[in-house]
Amino acid sequence: MEDNRKYVRINDDIKIFYQPQKILGMITTVLLNFSEGGMRLPVLHNFQSGMYLRLEFSLAGSMRPIVLRCVVQWVKETKGARFPYEVGVKFIKLDPEDRKTITKYIENFKNKDEIQWLD
Repeated sequence: MEDNRKYVRINDDIKIFYQPQKILGMITTVLLNFSEGGMRLPVLHNFQSGMYLRLEFSLAGSMRPIVLRCVVQWVKETKGARFPYEVGVKFIKLDPEDRKTITKYIENFKNKDEIQWLD
């Protein structure tokens, strides 16, 4: 099956803080995968497609956290006891510097994996 995705996705254990609209406080999770355009996250709530979230996370080598807005694209119920849902989110408000940081991180991650795989 051909993968027609616009962005390459990577899997990494990055702690993500998310805040649903109209809810006070941040909730902590660990991402399942991400790309330059969005993320897949385990979450506590059954969000609706189209709902906005605020995300905050730090990438190795970055001097400051990345803070952005995103929109839920899809929701899937899981069998996870701690996080009963997964969501796919699309970044909608991403600072150009943060986009560069994410792009560089993904490129470095991909190159690291290729080098380890070739050894």
